[in-house]
Amino acid sequence: KFQSRFGKYLTITFGGILLLALALSSIEFGSAGLLESTLVASWLWFSCYLLLWRPSVVVSESTVVFNNVLHRIEIPLGNIQRIDTKWALEVTTEQGKFVSFSAVAPGRHSTFTASRDDGSFLPETSYVAGTVRPGDLVTSDSGAAAYEIRRRLEIGNLPVGKIRKTLNTKSLILWLVLAVAVLVLLF
Repeated sequence: KFQSRFGKYLTITFGGILLLALALSSIEFGSAGLLESTLVASWLWFSCYLLLWRPSVVVSESTVVFNNVLHRIEIPLGNIQRIDTKWALEVTTEQGKFVSFSAVAPGRHSTFTASRDDGSFLPETSYVAGTVRPGDLVTSDSGAAAYEIRRRLEIGNLPVGKIRKTLNTKSLILWLVLAVAVLVLLF
């Protein structure tokens, strides 16, 4: 399972800030304001969780699953025609392109700190014109996921099947319920 490390750090930090804000709110407003503050903080933290922590890429023996903010996309490995990591992990199939929300390419700083050894053992399909993109380096979120997918693609004899795209209904309903509760409570 591949998830953004930076997204996890931001979610934890934001949760700590919200807990501090709740503590200060309870001191300032007492128990009366604590319900409102807790509800707003819960909605804010859950929004952060959905955007930054929850998205992931799961690679199994036969499929790649992109758990994005709104959708879950299951792609059989045999359907994959191309993998790109210019901005984020992108998988191309006959049915179209699918982008992972969690496996983004590294920024400028990571590019400058990368060494030659970081790209020395990658599969041949990682190289374009003899060089490797920074997004393909295994030290990046996109590169680690792309490496695992390419490694499995090189094995061959992979199943071809139907790509399934489903809406993250439970998470979206919970987010909407919290948002409506916040609006009702505040107005």
